[in-house]
Amino acid sequence: RLEEAYAQAPDLLVYCVPPPGQAEEEGERDRYAACLLGIPCLAAVLESDDESKAAREQRRLLANTKRALADGDRISLRSQELWLAAGVPDGAGAAAEEALEEESAEVPCEQTFDVQVTCQRSELKRFAAKEGAVTVRLKLGATVANFREVLDHALPPGARVLAKRGSRGLVQLSDCEPVPAEVTVTEFKGRRAFMVLFSTNHARLILSMQRDFLRKPKIQSKLDEMEGKPGFTTLLLQLLVSEVYPGILHRLNLPDDHLGGAPIIMEGLAMHRRFEPPLCLRLEPEHFELAERWLAVESLMRNQDQVAFAGMKLNAMHQHWLSEQGGGAGRGAEGGAVAEAGDGGDEE
Repeated sequence: RLEEAYAQAPDLLVYCVPPPGQAEEEGERDRYAACLLGIPCLAAVLESDDESKAAREQRRLLANTKRALADGDRISLRSQELWLAAGVPDGAGAAAEEALEEESAEVPCEQTFDVQVTCQRSELKRFAAKEGAVTVRLKLGATVANFREVLDHALPPGARVLAKRGSRGLVQLSDCEPVPAEVTVTEFKGRRAFMVLFSTNHARLILSMQRDFLRKPKIQSKLDEMEGKPGFTTLLLQLLVSEVYPGILHRLNLPDDHLGGAPIIMEGLAMHRRFEPPLCLRLEPEHFELAERWLAVESLMRNQDQVAFAGMKLNAMHQHWLSEQGGGAGRGAEGGAVAEAGDGGDEE
């Protein structure tokens, strides 16, 4: 039916909420948008005078959900209805599209520092007993517990984190202590010389850059051609390494490697564990937006396994949020998302 409507009026805009002028009141559009996000109580934010950073982010999230869909946008799994409206005059539609890409125009300013790691024992000889063999990027003020979260399975639970303390030599650090610029670990099982776990802001930037590239009509046409060829996944990775990843590495001041930065970016996003404890102890609206963007990127890449995994993960997050809301309206979902989706492999 959409194709028939477009054939008759190609300038039609598609909305997942009632378009401006078709709702009885603006609050109705807000309620539709909040329900699409799976967070019905979010609409109340617009009626409050809260000017906190979280409230401003929630308002932006609602506004983004209410806009007309761009050609490369994914229709929410929660959508039961779609609305069609005449095209916006005077180029306002193009302005809305440009506004969508503004979020990837500036790099969020975050203070980080690099920790040089010496590994007393490693499964790879190139890391073993070599001073500063591994670099780990952390947020300023990070603790040893944060350091362990970034390294994940690369640092076994029993591995100790040591630092030089003057005449005392190497001293074990507790999880609550801040990480110095140089540390030694007693065991390392990683395979990368540089490790990072991107913040929510930087993960959103990376996914936005991927989305903005992949949804271009000429790129989708190119993927149409590639999809029928053997080794589509390899061809897609080569496209990202040549066209997208260099810009991401430059914008976030990340080191390049012989693989074009692909492992750094994919492992740094850590989408398979980002929304669960200990990384996420409280679900917030920006987490749902990030998961939606992840699902959109996987859809644009035709990565069906990851599309299914991301969809299951997002649904688990919504269910967990709603179950927590039953215990107190307006409260965040403490405890993180329930891992109903199981373990996902590395994303493309």
